[in-house]
Amino acid sequence: CWMISNFNLNLIKILNILENKNNKFILGLSGGLDSMALLYLLQKFINENKRLKIDLIPVIIDHNLRSESNKEAKEVKKISESLGFETKIIKITELKPSGNIQNWARKQRRNILFKKCVELSANLILAHHFDDQVETLFMRIVKETALDGLTGMSKISTWNGISILRPLLTYKKKQIKNYVKRKEIRYFEDPSNINLKFERVKTRYVLDYLKNKVWPDIYEDLSNLSNLSSNLLKKTNFVFNIWAKKNILINEAGAVRVNYKGFKTIFDR
Repeated sequence: CWMISNFNLNLIKILNILENKNNKFILGLSGGLDSMALLYLLQKFINENKRLKIDLIPVIIDHNLRSESNKEAKEVKKISESLGFETKIIKITELKPSGNIQNWARKQRRNILFKKCVELSANLILAHHFDDQVETLFMRIVKETALDGLTGMSKISTWNGISILRPLLTYKKKQIKNYVKRKEIRYFEDPSNINLKFERVKTRYVLDYLKNKVWPDIYEDLSNLSNLSSNLLKKTNFVFNIWAKKNILINEAGAVRVNYKGFKTIFDR
């Protein structure tokens, strides 16, 4: 299967450049199409690369927003355990807000996963893909984001010493769907994914309309914008760091001194 071999090569590259060489990972497993595809791809990768001794712990967050969520979480856990993984379900017990439920659920999920990573001294693997990246960029552009917002998500990022891996980031939703269909992977569809009252769902519909009616290459163009922004930010940060070393001094007491002449040159350009 093309996707399996390509994924394996892609993940090996990511692991090779990972600064934190800890091989214990938590997988955020929602039970949706993307995370279930990633679960199976990771299982295949681990079985074919036993020398790496990767310890993967899938964690299912039950948001408790739908009556069937508990049953679905147990079904997903059963599937994951059948693949040989020790799998955990964590139920959100906090009262849901009256508005912006998706954003609340996202933050709850993120905080729980990060807390579990700290508890188990593990890194995190998430199932964000190419289409997620484009949707995120489009939403940030609409909100008039700064340059750093245009860089989008990265294959590897860090938060408080935790490495976050997104090995599906270069794969399009269509490719993932084809893989799931071909492998007959069971997954669960969250009804909120088609509810137009949510920002990301509306964004998805707008992007599809633009792609089909106005701007055929919008996904590729926004992805290229992300890459260009990332490269530009790296270069500007590099130049600033050189300037900072020459012009900013911090003494033993923690006092900061800035070279006035050097600082003034910033505004002369």
